[in-house]
Amino acid sequence: MLREKKGDRHEHEERTFAVRVNGVPGLLARVEALFRRQRVPLRTVFFEKELGTRDRVRLTIVVKTSEETFVLLGRQLLRLHDVSHVAEVHPAAVVPSFALQERTA
Repeated sequence: MLREKKGDRHEHEERTFAVRVNGVPGLLARVEALFRRQRVPLRTVFFEKELGTRDRVRLTIVVKTSEETFVLLGRQLLRLHDVSHVAEVHPAAVVPSFALQERTA
């Protein structure tokens, strides 16, 4: 059973990272290990090649955590060698390129 930090019990919210990285072998393993060390479960990980680039990919990571831990994880993501940009995005703003859109008649 995971222990919660004092004061964090009711502060957890679903938050979304948008991360730009170089597509290199082992990248997802390093990202997953970073979140595991902070005891933050990954709710969603979406990995997509950026259009018009050779080796750049976009990671969208959804976690449920406190604001303090979210900021810490953002800093730690930026310290990874292949990460060039980390930002928080609103979940509704994330639309994968292959997403199906509902149409009405």
